[in-house]
Amino acid sequence: MIEGVVPADEDIVESAEDPGLPLRELDRGIAPIRRVVSFAVDRPGNVSYFESNIRRWLDPLLALELPEPLREQLVTLAGQLAGFDALDAAGRLARLHRIRQLVIRLDALLGLPLPEKERRSPRKHGGRNSSQDGSARTRGADDADGADDATQRSRSRRSRKSKRGRDRSDGASDPTDPAGSEDSGDALLSDDLDAMLEVAEDSEPREPRGRRFWNGNPYVAIDDLEIEDDLANALKDAGIEIVRDLLLRPPVSVESYRPIHGAGRALPEGRIAVGGRLKSTWTVCRPDGSRSIHARLHGAGPLTLAWEDERTARWWLESVAIDDRMVVVGTWNGENLEDPEVVFDSGKSVRLPRFGLEGVPDARVQALLFRLMPMVRHLRDPVSGAVRGSQVALHEAVESLHGRGDPEVGRTRMAFDEALVVGIAAGWDRFGANKVRGIQHAIVHSKLDRLLSAADVRLDDEQQLAFDEIKRDLRRSRPMRRVLMGGPGGGKGLVALLTAVLVAESKCQVLWVSSDAQLAETRFAACEPLLREAGVVARIVTGAPNGALRDALKRGEVHILFGTPELVGADLEFRRLGLVVSSEAKGFGEVSAAVDALKAPRPDLLVVPVVPPTVTALLTGWADHEITIVVGPEPPDVVVKSSANRVSAYAPARHTLMGGGQVAVLFPQIGGKDALEPGEAHRVVSALGAEALSGARIALVHSAMPRDERQRVVSDFSHRRADALVATLPLEDGPPVPGLQIAVVEQAHRMEPARLRRIAGMGVKQVVLVVDEGTSEERSTELHTVVRDHRSLPAGEPSEAAPRFRFLDPARDASILLQGRNLALDLMAADPGLRNGQNADLVRAALVAWPQLFGDRPCPLPEPTDSGSGGKRRRRRRRRK
Repeated sequence: MIEGVVPADEDIVESAEDPGLPLRELDRGIAPIRRVVSFAVDRPGNVSYFESNIRRWLDPLLALELPEPLREQLVTLAGQLAGFDALDAAGRLARLHRIRQLVIRLDALLGLPLPEKERRSPRKHGGRNSSQDGSARTRGADDADGADDATQRSRSRRSRKSKRGRDRSDGASDPTDPAGSEDSGDALLSDDLDAMLEVAEDSEPREPRGRRFWNGNPYVAIDDLEIEDDLANALKDAGIEIVRDLLLRPPVSVESYRPIHGAGRALPEGRIAVGGRLKSTWTVCRPDGSRSIHARLHGAGPLTLAWEDERTARWWLESVAIDDRMVVVGTWNGENLEDPEVVFDSGKSVRLPRFGLEGVPDARVQALLFRLMPMVRHLRDPVSGAVRGSQVALHEAVESLHGRGDPEVGRTRMAFDEALVVGIAAGWDRFGANKVRGIQHAIVHSKLDRLLSAADVRLDDEQQLAFDEIKRDLRRSRPMRRVLMGGPGGGKGLVALLTAVLVAESKCQVLWVSSDAQLAETRFAACEPLLREAGVVARIVTGAPNGALRDALKRGEVHILFGTPELVGADLEFRRLGLVVSSEAKGFGEVSAAVDALKAPRPDLLVVPVVPPTVTALLTGWADHEITIVVGPEPPDVVVKSSANRVSAYAPARHTLMGGGQVAVLFPQIGGKDALEPGEAHRVVSALGAEALSGARIALVHSAMPRDERQRVVSDFSHRRADALVATLPLEDGPPVPGLQIAVVEQAHRMEPARLRRIAGMGVKQVVLVVDEGTSEERSTELHTVVRDHRSLPAGEPSEAAPRFRFLDPARDASILLQGRNLALDLMAADPGLRNGQNADLVRAALVAWPQLFGDRPCPLPEPTDSGSGGKRRRRRRRRK
């Protein structure tokens, strides 16, 4: 073709060389479709996921280069599959018969299935290929005949095209070709298809588009692609070393265009999206030596595309074949669509990603991605379907990131992969070759049943599932590292108490530590009566342990010891320490580090956060811990009242008391001490009894009271011997009170957010927050939000040890983070080192993602070995008997 001359469409069609049909690929793709359809017709009632199964083989066929009549048959077949799984039995059966007729027609047109000898690869005998021997003897004689036959068939095709109405002067058919005398009116589906089938007999099947440019391996270096040096260098300067880096790089912004205009129709000026079929391309040479690339897009009529950048245009056009449908985004000037960019067709609108790489035009990056996309379906997913669950496959995530499909779907999958890598990095040392020896506990339920009877409680489904997970960990020889978390009031403390009783019954001891002495006192006061009923001896120490306690621990007479974190590293000699329970409210991860320093056999560790842990704590202090979530109760109704209107603040409480319910009035603690002195607390009780809560039995619990007296007051309130309870110390950390319906929080603006979250989880129906008269509206709204969203995880302060995520948002994707971490730990527990099967691909993906997530931190992961790559396997010798 002479550059500078605009050719007609007919000339282009004539000069194009008809490619051979990829019969082998068609045979391999239609064979499973044929089998599945036959099975479904015989058993229509047993068909499930029919559409998704057929599309597994049909989609690759649609990606092949095929003549238009054959492609139309495949598109018709795909249309019959749409909505198949949603049909009833009669509709499925009728649709199945239509699908089978389409498959039979395809087999008849293509002459499928191919003979067995043609599909089988030639075998070698004696170091020589038998098929090559026969071909060598006849190659010299057949070459000339084959060339003459090909020429004759080409002339025959031109003759048939001229008979269909094409105005050509050099299209005379060969009289020796019987096909040249056929009448076009008697042709079946298309004479073009018959001609293509004739050429296919003497030609090799062509590979799918894009395979020559890129083989689908995501770890191929950018330098190995056939791209310009300046583009490759610019990509490497931006940190893109391999193809995977480019495919998984999220765009910094996205341009959306709606609607997609049809080529040949009236177009508005400006930057628009246009769709049509590519019909021809040509080059325009100018007198000054510059050149521009043009193309013709057909829809309702022709539309001319014009590129001033020749290199970018070549990249676009090499990715699209003649007669392919394409959607482009460019600037319409009334005559041409200038500098268009090819985009993925997403229905009624398109998205054009922008990457913002320094020194790399977005159009060139988009063109490179467009050339890579045909092979994205062949990406090997390092995460198997059984592991990723509901997450989409890798190729679907890549396509959605770059304009095809919902971008949130791709981002979620990439966030899940990052969570998996973080879990692998965190648990690698724990599940490595140097395993730490733990204690295998024998599970006995006699004392456990006695405790449940004494407490008169039953575990709900979520609590039972969490308890079952913990029991599985206790039976293993590997030390347990588990965080039992969830909303306040979900029963985490009850599950931890049952775990402690199980360990105590297995002839081991339990150390239960709280963040400070006051929390330890509260926990001991709530648990000790129940433990006593079950026959378990519990003691508490908030200072230095005395000699008597040390001797009792050494002899095993104390089953559960309550105290503070200092006891973990103290010089205490247990008879056999089997479990450490950590009720942490601050210093997340400190107890875990202290337990890791203990000698083997190392005790199990169960962390029960008193306050919702931060995401930073999950990524740093508890990085290698399994996570179990127990969902708490629904958020209560929250009301914020000013202290100037205290009468209306206590109105719901009075109504509740009249209906037989109970009320708790809670005061904050400032600096670890009660906000009210004992005398002030008694005056508050008298004032409430005289005005707001007149006629009610009001009790008081204060930290200045002896421990036994505090336990007695709380017990009276739990057994309804008091209608209201005024508490200046944390009441929410104790056992739940069945009749409690309303909690009134005095001086709520002075209370810590963590404690407000715990109060919301007490199981009350309503929380009334009483604030000072001068409290701002923003502060009142903040307090209201803290109580309502008591289930959410706070993000926490940023930490240098935390990973630098690209897709995962810790505040929004907490569930994805926990899911990925737990799956990674489960994989390494079953396969330490991740050497089996697809796990090796997961390690390789983790190695590639490591610099982005962890920077210069040393990577403990080894280079994966190519197991299963065809190398020789070491054979084991049998011993002779």
